[in-house]
Amino acid sequence: MPILVISGQNDTVIPETAMRVAVHKMPNARYYMLQSNHFELCSGEVFEKNIALQIGFLKEKVPVHLVHVAA
Repeated sequence: MPILVISGQNDTVIPETAMRVAVHKMPNARYYMLQSNHFELCSGEVFEKNIALQIGFLKEKVPVHLVHVAA
């Protein structure tokens, strides 16, 4: 199962070192560390980067098939 982990380098809620230990135990994890704290991941430019990483990951890992429905 693919796993995406995004954390902040200056996160004091879930420190970077703890995230690295956890990610190391997940063989299918992709890990991104952004220059932010825990809450900056949810606003501004860091949020935009966070969401872009998530969308890119989903586009790569989740197959989506468009179905044309006749009217």
